[in-house]
Amino acid sequence: MVDSLLFVRCGGAGRPLRLLPGPQPAVVFSTRGGFSSSLSVSAPCGVDTPVRVVRVQSTPEPSAESENEGAAPPSIKKAGRKRAAPGKVERIKSSSSSGSGSGSTNSANSRKKVVVIGGGWSGFGACLHLSRTEGVDVVLYDAAAEPGTGLMKSEGGRDVEPGTRGFWYDYPNINALVDTLGISPFTEYLTSGFWEKSGTSSKLITEAPVFSAEKLKLPTILGQYWSTAPKFYNLPIADRVSMIPFLKDWLVYNRDQETYEMYDRMTSRELFERSGMSARAFNRFIAPTLAVGLFAPPHELSAAVVLELLDFYALRTTPSFDVRWSKGPIAKRIFEPLVACIVENGGKIQGSSFVSRVDTKDDGSVELEVLVGSKDKAKKQVVKADAVIFATSIKGTKSIVAASPALGARPEFARIGSLRSIDAIATKLWFEGRIPTRFPANVVIGDDVASLGMAAHTYFAIPGDEEEGVTAISSDFYGSSSLMPLSDDDIVKMALDSITKCDRAFKDAKLVDRAVLRFPQAVTHFSPGSYMNRPEQATSHPSLFIAGDYVRGALNGALGLSQERAYVTGLNAANLALTTRLGFDDRATARILPTADDELHIKILREALVAAERAKPRQSAF
Repeated sequence: MVDSLLFVRCGGAGRPLRLLPGPQPAVVFSTRGGFSSSLSVSAPCGVDTPVRVVRVQSTPEPSAESENEGAAPPSIKKAGRKRAAPGKVERIKSSSSSGSGSGSTNSANSRKKVVVIGGGWSGFGACLHLSRTEGVDVVLYDAAAEPGTGLMKSEGGRDVEPGTRGFWYDYPNINALVDTLGISPFTEYLTSGFWEKSGTSSKLITEAPVFSAEKLKLPTILGQYWSTAPKFYNLPIADRVSMIPFLKDWLVYNRDQETYEMYDRMTSRELFERSGMSARAFNRFIAPTLAVGLFAPPHELSAAVVLELLDFYALRTTPSFDVRWSKGPIAKRIFEPLVACIVENGGKIQGSSFVSRVDTKDDGSVELEVLVGSKDKAKKQVVKADAVIFATSIKGTKSIVAASPALGARPEFARIGSLRSIDAIATKLWFEGRIPTRFPANVVIGDDVASLGMAAHTYFAIPGDEEEGVTAISSDFYGSSSLMPLSDDDIVKMALDSITKCDRAFKDAKLVDRAVLRFPQAVTHFSPGSYMNRPEQATSHPSLFIAGDYVRGALNGALGLSQERAYVTGLNAANLALTTRLGFDDRATARILPTADDELHIKILREALVAAERAKPRQSAF
């Protein structure tokens, strides 16, 4: 018998699978008439599935008289293994130290139940992997009527989806996910414009090119400078040079825990002022970049998290800042096939279900109180689980902890109460006729933005939003607490003011529909000193796990607020539940792909600078 090690990338039942090199065992199947590099089988939908092909030699084509569709090779029959159905694969069961786990699928009592609270990238990531793990029943509860796939409506009845639709260059796990699902939801990488409003007009400060499309491939820092130097239209070179000294902080901020926490207690404004950055460089370029990435003004942001953001999105590699967009709502382009995949695998997604209380039991299990249905007609259900993954926002987690004494007594959940969230307002405007914008994505700053306490304002005209004879513009306000009490008319007026001053073609355009959506406490606020209150993914209770962008740790290197980070924390929470609570071994875990590593010259600079800093007395290190 000849063994070959492969990875099978699954696209769901009946979809073709690609065979990739890899080291993990999982299934047995037979072939007839030769081995092919492309198979069509029924397999769990979702991520890459590791398999071991136990027999790859061909079996003779049977005669018409002896046709026995799907017959296994003789060696498998001798082993007493039940033969697979036509075109099917039979998985080798993963071992489990508890005697249950993925190998125990015959007894209902041996199956493990996992509850995921909350949809979104982290919740769906956890649910996806658990849904394809034998021996595990997973159910996701979400307060939304249609978790992940539902859309809001404009005043005229058009679909509206709030939230970030940008996907940056170094998102390996989300890229693998959409590839596995067999979908193509993204645009090409597109340019962005940075504008400053002043009085009755605005001026373009700079535009972000598509770095990965540049013919001359240069190492990071040099590559960014080379590509952007001719595109800073209203930021003199002296101001750009003043941004260089802060790179020292970027190289050493995460050298050890003590240093990281020191930067975390500092505001990002203090960081850049200390480095000698000019006010013009700070206000016209750095501040709006941080506003879009972290939804808050610099004086309200942790310097450590800001350095993480710049590391991941701008400095680690030359094309790190490249961004592409979902061609239409993420709910339809990505989450709808993802939810279908989870359900196809046997997972359950239950909407209109609000988890109101969580209790822990002496045997390690968890009991949840779930309110199902509309608020005025909700019915209470009591659900028992072997493990629970919190994939809720800070606001959502606080709500559950407040009603759950068993959680409030645990320090990591109690500390979540000290974390803060940020208000956001999303608008969408529809104009009569086809009106071009200079850039598909735009960031706008100005005195009026700052005077209202906002961090920045953005507007987008993304391919995929097209409608016959209509132009759709999505417009978001970041750090918008001061705007929450304003009327819809006032908010639309502010959005139009920014759009028309940057793209003059909209000045006389006719507005035909609109939507104004308010989301109080919706986004994680990485405020100075917040690191000490952010939880680890594994908690002090063996059955409770946390996923979301606010947890500690870089995991695969994804930093800051990003869909990639949220998705990966969901996968990792599933892995932790499987291996530390449910008795599965590492073969049952989801593979998490790393983001780009530091380039060689950056590694050398980091090591040299860290060594030099450590040689100094601690008090003079910074």
